[in-house]
Amino acid sequence: MYTKIQYRAVFNRAHRLDKHGEALIQIEMLQHGSRIYFTTHIHIEPHQWRRGLVVDHPMADEYNFVINDYKSRLERIEIDYIKRGIYPSLDTMRRAIREAAAPSSTFIDFARSIVTASERKARTIAGYETLFNNLEKFRHGVLLTDKVSQEQRQQRLAHLTLC
Repeated sequence: MYTKIQYRAVFNRAHRLDKHGEALIQIEMLQHGSRIYFTTHIHIEPHQWRRGLVVDHPMADEYNFVINDYKSRLERIEIDYIKRGIYPSLDTMRRAIREAAAPSSTFIDFARSIVTASERKARTIAGYETLFNNLEKFRHGVLLTDKVSQEQRQQRLAHLTLC
């Protein structure tokens, strides 16, 4: 049986302050007693943290929004896996986040990331971008996991021959 991953914000997990008297806020993911942590890159003083929220800080609202948004993005990745019938472990989640490859990534997103990471000339990249834009117009949002039936393939081929 699948156990959902629990998310929470953790302040000063290392129990140390930096030279400015501040500590890091991290997001903890807990499943089956195992934990992994992801940084928010937010540092605050101890008196500015109360019950999982940033308080008494000039940017408290913004920091709380960033923390909650980060937790929501992590949960969205987990839900995307579950929708595909895959029950993610903490290790699966860690890999998906580090590789920035959410299960709902589109083929176009994947292809763009490959082209931008390559050492191609600007003119070649522009040609690929034109191709990606045309593919987006043809079928907006095709997921990497989409399976196309034989009938759908034939309909698309017929559509392309009419154009």
